[in-house]
Amino acid sequence: MLIQRPNLDVQFQLEHGSADFSVGDDIKGTAFIIPRKNISPHQLSIYLEGKVKIQIDRTENAVPLPPYTACQTFLRIEQPLMLKSSTDSGLLQGGLRHEIPFGFTVPPRVRGSVCQQFCHHQQVQEEHSLLPPSIGQDDMTPSEISVEYNIKLSLTRGINRDGMPAVAEWAFPLFIRSPRIEEAPLLVPEDSKHYCLSKEKFVSKSPISFSRIGALLSRTAQPAAIQQAKAMVRYLPVDLQFQAISGPHLPQLSSMCVSLNAITTFGEKPEIHLPAAIGSSAWDPYRHSYVQTVSLGTSTPSPLEWEKCHFTEDLDSSTTSIASGIIYSTSVKVPIKLPDNLSLPPTFSYCLVSRIYSLTVTLRFHISGQWSRTTSLTLTVPLQIC
Repeated sequence: MLIQRPNLDVQFQLEHGSADFSVGDDIKGTAFIIPRKNISPHQLSIYLEGKVKIQIDRTENAVPLPPYTACQTFLRIEQPLMLKSSTDSGLLQGGLRHEIPFGFTVPPRVRGSVCQQFCHHQQVQEEHSLLPPSIGQDDMTPSEISVEYNIKLSLTRGINRDGMPAVAEWAFPLFIRSPRIEEAPLLVPEDSKHYCLSKEKFVSKSPISFSRIGALLSRTAQPAAIQQAKAMVRYLPVDLQFQAISGPHLPQLSSMCVSLNAITTFGEKPEIHLPAAIGSSAWDPYRHSYVQTVSLGTSTPSPLEWEKCHFTEDLDSSTTSIASGIIYSTSVKVPIKLPDNLSLPPTFSYCLVSRIYSLTVTLRFHISGQWSRTTSLTLTVPLQIC
């Protein structure tokens, strides 16, 4: 990659060609420079940089305002210059090509975080200290948000670079992966903004009928984390209960639809909570969220095998309000598989930007005795991608 500026022509070359790295990897290469005139090596610096960029729309009440851009450099690792050629005077001669080898190791953590004093919990501080992954490149992230990594070469006007702004900069983009370990399942608050683990619905004979056939209840729990590197089908178990009020007919599943929701939360101020674990009442009104959804497909299940069971106290409270009827239970496994052509960052939370995921499962039932209609229940489940 040749980058031309009035002062220098710069070309970066990685040792192994690929610009895709993960935590712990070594990034080795060479920057080839051709100065237009003699310069001192002390005017140059080469470093690995990580930066968050967020553009926030501040338009309120139909009053147009310019967007606000929040930018934070969370990583800067500079290395001493190791020049392979220079003149007797120590200057880099203009018109000649000079080589600057570089080598960096991708760290697992950032050296400091601007949000440490704002965090309410040690778990938040721990999560925010982990290196955020690259986002903003066809990964269900809005165009206004990016986490970028670059090898940068900068040139200052004077020899003393401390506190002196760069005259010019040259950047070579990198893609950094920062996988996460699997966390314990979330304790989903009742007023969760993103999740719904149980749903109940009364079943009527027709849209205009008040005659109820029964009550249908579905429940599920957070599945095991998905490793993107291992493309395999997972199954989400869903427990079903049906309390029949009139008639012997039991529901049958006609289809199961699954979609993946990528939720990007961001703001100009550091996040003080983990966004996946808070309810609507604790949500920061100045925190923004962007949701993009992709369908994971629709499947047709085998016929359900209902089992008659006795009344138990762990039924949903709204179900227990039905005074009479027979209760049946069964379960179904919903297949989950991420698209092979979709590259997603892991679930992560950083000061200014976070990414969480959920699965939306819609179960459509048909019950004999209903008139040309189906009953559907929709659940939204937390999903961790590692």
